[in-house]
Amino acid sequence: MLNLKIALRFLVHKPLKSFVTILSIAAGSAIFYFVFNISDGLNSLVLNLTAEVNSHIAVTGEFNYDQEGLNKQMEIRDYIFRLDDRVSDISYSYVVSATYKNEKGNMVPISLKGMDFETGENIHNVKQRIWSRKYNKTPKPTSLDSKYSGEIVVGSMLTNNLGYKDMKDAVGKDLKLSYNGTEYLFKIVAAYSSNQESLSYNTIFTHFKTVQRLTGKEITNIIDLETKNALDSSKVLKNIKPYLVNTYGIDNINLVDWQEGNSYVVNALYIEDVSIFIIQIFTAFSITFGVASILTFNIKDKFKQIGILKAMGTSNSDTRKIFIWFAVILTIVGIFVGLIIGVFSSRVFMKLLVRPQTNRPLVAIKGNLFNVFSLYTFLIMGLGNIFASLIPIKQATKLKIIEVIKND
Repeated sequence: MLNLKIALRFLVHKPLKSFVTILSIAAGSAIFYFVFNISDGLNSLVLNLTAEVNSHIAVTGEFNYDQEGLNKQMEIRDYIFRLDDRVSDISYSYVVSATYKNEKGNMVPISLKGMDFETGENIHNVKQRIWSRKYNKTPKPTSLDSKYSGEIVVGSMLTNNLGYKDMKDAVGKDLKLSYNGTEYLFKIVAAYSSNQESLSYNTIFTHFKTVQRLTGKEITNIIDLETKNALDSSKVLKNIKPYLVNTYGIDNINLVDWQEGNSYVVNALYIEDVSIFIIQIFTAFSITFGVASILTFNIKDKFKQIGILKAMGTSNSDTRKIFIWFAVILTIVGIFVGLIIGVFSSRVFMKLLVRPQTNRPLVAIKGNLFNVFSLYTFLIMGLGNIFASLIPIKQATKLKIIEVIKND
């Protein structure tokens, strides 16, 4: 405890130098945190614009989905989960082509996608998209005596094409869809924002039972699979393909991996990860060496105090502990201040840089103080700074009293 008190006295003895040291550590930690955070945001953005427009893996065909077929498909679904734990969601969907009339009176083609929203809540991030607005709700299958053929979820681009100035103005309104030459009335129960045309403009979500009622077939025609990491989709497909082929027959299904035709995206993500990693390494090294230099000057500035302490009987071990405490306190305070600066910078970044159409952040990044990036920043920068301080601490430990007298 005495060593800690001496270390604290060293810190407050010359507060300006301590402040400069803390500021240097804070600046490096803030940069490290911000780069780490925005890298994850960019990855998520790219994946949202590509991988999550469709499912990560799609199995197309015709799959019986009456009560007997439903039981079988659930067994298959559970087996795939056991077969590969990288699979996060599996949902059976029924997609048909339909049309609607826009405000100009033109017929516009769309895909009407019937989903099981309980089992497929993360396919297309559909649950998050629906519940991102308080006025939205999940579509349910309607009763036979209802005036509506079903409840639907539409995107922001489609609401604009229908003539609504704001998405929420469309919720609760009716929309007529034509399927197979027959017109059906639907109720819009949710609207979501997206910059992806294939979703926001061309896809309307509904319950799978609604599409079954339109077609008169108790089937689904797509099995959507989501992986925990979208970049694992090819490996997952390779692992589960033999089981799917054995279960459904090679001629009855078509397997689609989102990475097919999107190799440029995968390469871009890899290049980005490598680039960010290099930037972080250089940032960590530069700050570490900077801190080592500042600590060296701080310790040299306290040679007289060290000599006095040694003259009073302080051992090399106690001297080492004093400056370890000195370095630890500076590091903890500096990193904590840096994280606060990093979080503040992240929030300012998201507030200032927004998309013109949706007014959402250009890149969505974490704006809270306690998250995994804060933990990584604290561990990496903390260990780096403590390691850097070992060199000047070693110098202080070896300092002889005669050297203090000579230099005084």
